[in-house]
Amino acid sequence: MITDIPTSDDFHVAGIGYLNLAWQTAIDLGLNLDEADYFDRDDKDTVPDQYWAAAQRPLSTAVSLLQQGIEFLIKARIAAVSPFLLIDGSPRDWPSKCNQVDTPYSVFKTIDAQDLIRAHNTLCTPRLLDAFVSTYERLRKRRNTIMHTVDPTLRFTATEVLVDVLEISEVFTGPNKWTAHRAEAIDAEPCSVAYWGGSCIVRLARECLYATQELEPAQCLRFFGFNARQRRYRCYNCQLENSDSDIVVDTAQLQPNTPTSITVHCFVCRGNYDVVRQKCPKRGCKGNVLDAEDRICLTCFN
Repeated sequence: MITDIPTSDDFHVAGIGYLNLAWQTAIDLGLNLDEADYFDRDDKDTVPDQYWAAAQRPLSTAVSLLQQGIEFLIKARIAAVSPFLLIDGSPRDWPSKCNQVDTPYSVFKTIDAQDLIRAHNTLCTPRLLDAFVSTYERLRKRRNTIMHTVDPTLRFTATEVLVDVLEISEVFTGPNKWTAHRAEAIDAEPCSVAYWGGSCIVRLARECLYATQELEPAQCLRFFGFNARQRRYRCYNCQLENSDSDIVVDTAQLQPNTPTSITVHCFVCRGNYDVVRQKCPKRGCKGNVLDAEDRICLTCFN
């Protein structure tokens, strides 16, 4: 019989894990350049181009991880119907003597990547839409090129990887869920285990601030529920977590966005917080949104 049969959850967890690795690769590259002190150099105008040229190899790895993540997430949906539907070929093509001795599931050949969409849309609902199928095929072909040849014309950007991760997450886990996945992944990282006591919010806030800087306003609204054109405030919780750094965690917005609204929502920590509408006492600050408990101004944080 077949042993060690994976579940839908097994495939799903692995798929989200690959997306996290792709995201981390791209976001680390972006943050490293963003925080680099190169503006006093003679070649400061060419540093970004040189940097991204040097980053093509890790970005290509991120694209390969993206494709692997999609495949596992599609397999998760098929496995929810039955994991045996992923086994490819007729019984005569199965591993030798599998009818005589117990054989692990992993030894069996599974459906090729090029056939996964067809299998999914035959077996699962809802079907994957054409827009996503185009994304899948683009990534699959690029991954094949990366793995099997050398194409000097291939170029990758960190922003493209981030957008692809967010789109894939939206399709398979629902809207505005990515920050929750990232928080879980950061908490489970080896460094988080070894140096217990840190907060994922410190890392997550930096990532999200960079992402909102790089994404189009429509993408921020779609993937994070964050309106880049709307006034933003510091999240009291996230700013306190980042008290040892000088970053401004202005990731909270009034909800609803009205002059009398008394709630802000932060898309990073996903919290809703009460506020009071009073003028900030600090001279020169035009803020009028204060934390309800400590009366800290969420504009100047005084």
